[in-house]
Amino acid sequence: MQEFYLVTGLSSTGTETISKFRRICCVLKDKYFIHVKNVYPKNVEQVWKNFPSNTKDKEVVKIGILLLISPYLFTTPYPKQVPENMMSIIDSFDLDKFPWGQELFTMTFSHLKVALSKGPTLEEKLKGLTMYRLYGFPMAFQIWIYESIPSLVGVVCKRVCQSQPRILNWNTDIHVKSSLRENIALGGPDV
Repeated sequence: MQEFYLVTGLSSTGTETISKFRRICCVLKDKYFIHVKNVYPKNVEQVWKNFPSNTKDKEVVKIGILLLISPYLFTTPYPKQVPENMMSIIDSFDLDKFPWGQELFTMTFSHLKVALSKGPTLEEKLKGLTMYRLYGFPMAFQIWIYESIPSLVGVVCKRVCQSQPRILNWNTDIHVKSSLRENIALGGPDV
């Protein structure tokens, strides 16, 4: 768990949970998404792109935070609804007090256990493929893999600095063929 917090730099302390923030009154929802029953990241992006010039800075910041958090930190199967309790956290500006690291670790670890416990589907077996979908904040897991398997550096990823949080230390712009990935994972001759 500590590795997750070191990689992401997200807070691990606090007793709040996302379920505590049930919608009582959410200005963001009532003002910007009043005509939408369910809010999706595309709706948030639409609001972001169409702000009138007289919009208060505080509201612009809140929508910007929502735009960042909903599709990038809390990844789930698409299309994903933006939870109203997440809008309430952002609306209340309790962002600094909320233990984002705890929430994301719990979600990511839970999805990792499910992904690894499931075997390949019949279709994957027939095609000779094995694939996992990891939801939550899988980038933290990806960075941990980069740091744990030194043979990936220079082939799959590039270390660009030595800073905290460690997620900022890595860059990838390479599309690696599956055969090379297998060789890297199994320690084959192309490593």
